[in-house]
Amino acid sequence: MLCRAGITPSGAPAAGEVIFEDEKGIMRDVIESGERIYLREAVKDPKWVDLEIDRDDPIGSYLGIPMRFQGRVIGALTCITPTPREFSEATLNAMSSLAAHAAIAIENSRLLTEARGRATTLEVLDEISRAINATLDLDELFQITARQVKRVVPCDRASLFILDADKREISQISSVDDVKKRQLRVSPANLEGTRFEEILRTLEPIYIPDTREDPHPRSRVLEAEGLRSIMNTPIVIQRECVGFLNVAAEAVDAFGDEHIQLLRWVADHLGAAIRNAELFARVRETGERLDRFVRSAADGIITVDLDGRITSWNPGAKTIYGYSEEELLGEHITRICPGGEREFKGLWRRLMAGESVTPFEVVRRRKDGTPVDVSITASAIKDPRGRIAGISGIHRDITERKRAELALERFRTILDQTGEAFYIIDAETGDFVDVNDTACRMLGYSRDELLVRGAKD
Repeated sequence: MLCRAGITPSGAPAAGEVIFEDEKGIMRDVIESGERIYLREAVKDPKWVDLEIDRDDPIGSYLGIPMRFQGRVIGALTCITPTPREFSEATLNAMSSLAAHAAIAIENSRLLTEARGRATTLEVLDEISRAINATLDLDELFQITARQVKRVVPCDRASLFILDADKREISQISSVDDVKKRQLRVSPANLEGTRFEEILRTLEPIYIPDTREDPHPRSRVLEAEGLRSIMNTPIVIQRECVGFLNVAAEAVDAFGDEHIQLLRWVADHLGAAIRNAELFARVRETGERLDRFVRSAADGIITVDLDGRITSWNPGAKTIYGYSEEELLGEHITRICPGGEREFKGLWRRLMAGESVTPFEVVRRRKDGTPVDVSITASAIKDPRGRIAGISGIHRDITERKRAELALERFRTILDQTGEAFYIIDAETGDFVDVNDTACRMLGYSRDELLVRGAKD
């Protein structure tokens, strides 16, 4: 004798040919009671009345057996015969065994589906984390993020809105939409009267399950575009909203709690990415200004690592020493410093000991072999942990000053050897600028005393 059987997971429509309404029916009684129900003449039993079934099919007996997994009823196994019949104990045991095996299969299938879903979600989160660490370009980052989010969130459009510094307008928009002609193209907009204004105040997401039922004017625009579900999530950095992550779907009530939690996570990480991008922009701007300063400086600015290898060489250094940056990068500092190995080690030891190094004057060697007098100011270069990673030196060409000092010294020697008194007086102040030895003997003062007293005294 033929019969029909169906498996009904708890909380879902029946599989196979049998369906029943969610809140009534004999199969619901089997699931809720957890007891086997057997009706020899089903259509004559009052329990059968509420069951939705094709009335054209002959109905005899009904057997419903709860499916249990770890003591919990997860569905029902049902059997309907076209004519009334008696089920033997062996048949009942076999059906119960089949129900137990079906419960295991259904639960394993559910666990596998959940595991695959978790694996996909973890993969998506990993890809987003990689993107955040790999780029500081917000538009590129969001394009990657949007593609990954759409793998686990049933959305047709994903958008990123960045606020301006005053938090009054949207200054930047990036959007990914499955429908190209629906791509978001909105100029920076004022937040007044928008959903964003409310989110900015509460720092909480706003979910619109159906734009058709939402009274806000913006929902009319979204509805016209065919978008029915909208989720707006704030991007928050240290209790400050800097933007919004928006997802929209054509389906009604498309997003569940798991999607909201995922979008919160993504928004948090986008917040970190936005802050990193801002900091990088500031650092890059500062670095560019510093680079312009270094390259335009008349002084030579040279850095070396702890082995004495040159790591940077500005145009000022080229002017002083004649070597181009390409010629000296990676070379040892002794290329311009005769006997410099000993000098470098001594300087390195002093800096490592925490000593300050006052400017000192030395003779260096140009590319053409000629000597050059330079004044050097040295300081330690430290890494983020505060450890010394190299030495920076500012080299100033003092050749002309040395020549002037030598000429002045020779001039003074000549003046001191003459028998005539010689002195130079500042016309405005009346102070002595310089005097020779003869003038000192004649006036009865030392040179230092005369320079202090002034000619007017």
